[in-house]
Amino acid sequence: MATNDMAQDLDVKQAALDVAIGAAERWQARAGVREDRARALGEGRYLDADSPDRVAARINRLAAGARRAGLSPTMAAETLAPTAMGDPPASPAAPPVTPQDLTSKSVIDQRMIVEEALIGVQNFLSIEFLERGVVAARTVGCVVFRSGGGPRALGSGFLVAPGILLTNNHVLPRPDRADGCSIQMDYVNDFGPGLLPQLYQLEPDRIFVTDKDLDYTLVAVAAVSDRGKPIADYGWNPLDGGFGKITTLPEDFLNIVQHPLGRRKEVVLRDNRILDLRTSATETAAAAMTPFIHYEADTEHGSSGSPVFNDQWEVVALHHMGVPQTDAEGRFLNKAGGVWDRTAEPLESIAWVGNEGIRVSSLVTAFTSLQLQGEARTLLALVLAGAGPGSANAAATIAPAAAHPAGSNESSLVGEAPPEADAQATGIVLAAENMSFEIPLRVTIAFGNGRGIGTPAPVERSPEATEPMTPAASFAGRDGYRPDFLGVAVPLPVIKPRPVFGTPLPLTLPPLTGNPCELRYARYSVIMNARRRLAYLSAANVDFAAITAPRSNSDKWARDGRIPAAMQVGNDYYLKNDYDKGHLTRRADAAWGATLTEAVAANADTFHYTNAAPQHKFFNQSDAFTHQHLKLWGDLEDFIAAQGQQQRTRLTIFNGPIFAGNDKPLKDILVPRAFFKIVVWHDDGEAEAGAVGFVLEQSDLIARLPEEAIDAGEFRLRQRLISAIQTTVDLDFGELARLDRLAGAPTDRLHEVIGASGDRPIEALTDIIC
Repeated sequence: MATNDMAQDLDVKQAALDVAIGAAERWQARAGVREDRARALGEGRYLDADSPDRVAARINRLAAGARRAGLSPTMAAETLAPTAMGDPPASPAAPPVTPQDLTSKSVIDQRMIVEEALIGVQNFLSIEFLERGVVAARTVGCVVFRSGGGPRALGSGFLVAPGILLTNNHVLPRPDRADGCSIQMDYVNDFGPGLLPQLYQLEPDRIFVTDKDLDYTLVAVAAVSDRGKPIADYGWNPLDGGFGKITTLPEDFLNIVQHPLGRRKEVVLRDNRILDLRTSATETAAAAMTPFIHYEADTEHGSSGSPVFNDQWEVVALHHMGVPQTDAEGRFLNKAGGVWDRTAEPLESIAWVGNEGIRVSSLVTAFTSLQLQGEARTLLALVLAGAGPGSANAAATIAPAAAHPAGSNESSLVGEAPPEADAQATGIVLAAENMSFEIPLRVTIAFGNGRGIGTPAPVERSPEATEPMTPAASFAGRDGYRPDFLGVAVPLPVIKPRPVFGTPLPLTLPPLTGNPCELRYARYSVIMNARRRLAYLSAANVDFAAITAPRSNSDKWARDGRIPAAMQVGNDYYLKNDYDKGHLTRRADAAWGATLTEAVAANADTFHYTNAAPQHKFFNQSDAFTHQHLKLWGDLEDFIAAQGQQQRTRLTIFNGPIFAGNDKPLKDILVPRAFFKIVVWHDDGEAEAGAVGFVLEQSDLIARLPEEAIDAGEFRLRQRLISAIQTTVDLDFGELARLDRLAGAPTDRLHEVIGASGDRPIEALTDIIC
């Protein structure tokens, strides 16, 4: 056994050296880039130190986070598009800062805007910063090799989905190595009520994916530890491939949670910043640097596989190696200043000048291209979901239970969603946990005493048995949205390359061909937003000449078994408040077919929570129902249906929420304040289709929900340029903006607001231009 143990150690050392050599080469190749960047930062030329695209994305991300937290510090978004301090923006979302907004300013103004946004918000830290940090840190463990003398540390790792560990390839390069290893959780200092370390066996037979060039390994973890503690208790840190999580600018700090040298868990907290990352394709060694970042931090051998967080506790990178200090001949130096002797000195003796990690965006891109089968494919879909239940951060999640009990030989059902957390466990409960914080002094402090923390508010979930779920197999043969339905091509809108408000949620078992995120139903399709747990888009084909099904009193809402139950907003969010389950694709629009049986089946398909969003109880009704004389979505839908029925025509209709940073909290989700509808048709004899877009805001009515009684205010219904709608959502509507009939309509005095705003207020249905 001792010989095998020594072979493992030699393997790890050689693999780590190979990684260090690559890091040193990249560091040396980028010396000139770092010097230029440092000079630009010192002179306040921030947009020369980082790209305008990244800086704008960072400002927008921080602004949205501040609004979600209820903060109102001076922000660049408000500087560029001012509103009254503390008041919500007049539009559903304050206009995002664009790179052109920054580059059009003087260098002095650029510096002021960036410092107000980045430095102002970063220094505006509440106790939530520490609470989120503690919960995020709970997902980090020590990867150990099980040997006769007890567990021996190989590196660090962290959970990125329910029961799925991410670490480095040089820590776990092969399935046979992983099969003999465990992840050790709760290995922390014993100050206060101590935690017992928990060992969870790794299960590479369920999923094991590795890449030497990107130095990552994904592997499954057993459901329970050697002491019987569920891995679900630790939650997970989702991987968000979106833009704007970090910059190279001053005071945009990093935090690292790690097990250096196999020690108990430690945290390097703030005062660590990015030193280098690719900002332009024309930079020296840009291609070699693309997947990597270099940063300051106090790490040691054993920190490999640790998560690198920003100040919002979003994972920015997977740490994999320090950058060794070298002499003029490229030889590694030791901490005494001499040449490091690899035959006689341990890795810990190397002098390090920086750190290197793999960017999360590069990892997510790599994961997306993987072609897996069976359960591995199902587990990978959980990683790519990019969010925990109710939040984009593990600090606000409770993980679903892992799919396999310890010692079980049974395979989980394909497409089976992980069970939700117990109703009593929906609040975040912290056992006493202790970590070393370097600020830069290292002190040991304890957080938690078994009490719950209140972010987000606990959700009183109904028992899962009372919430119906349609099995994934039941959707076989669904046609979904058809791009050729109108006789001309109208493609399904796509998610923009850099979405602001989330990422699309892939199916647990994606199809072998087609869009892996498209939920196909009879006559319509849905793309879900993983972060918001609501639909990005519901796209329907409507045939007014077909047989239709009437509304039935037996219609029941259900979850969709093709995605995790925890990623769907169920019935408990609509209890004891004035929110209704608002159909995105209207029931009547999809409830049609060649026979009545087909129409009835299509009708049932519209009653899935994926096709719903919380809307005020009046929102989807018409004035004939409410008698409130409001300008309502229901009136618009009735008008569209009447026009279609008169002409016995076909329509394509796109519906969805307009997500914003100031959306209304409801339990652990955010309720959109506005929704869009785009209607597309193709007249006989016309070469191209026509299209119109609408927006209806429910801000006035939901502003006081659910705390206060509601007096019916006024909805604001507007016909809006499709190009203007596209600027406020994460969707790209392609050619529809060019086909927009409003874009070519003349303005009149009553509606002369059309132009900069792209809006036409709808006071009566005759105001609609189509």
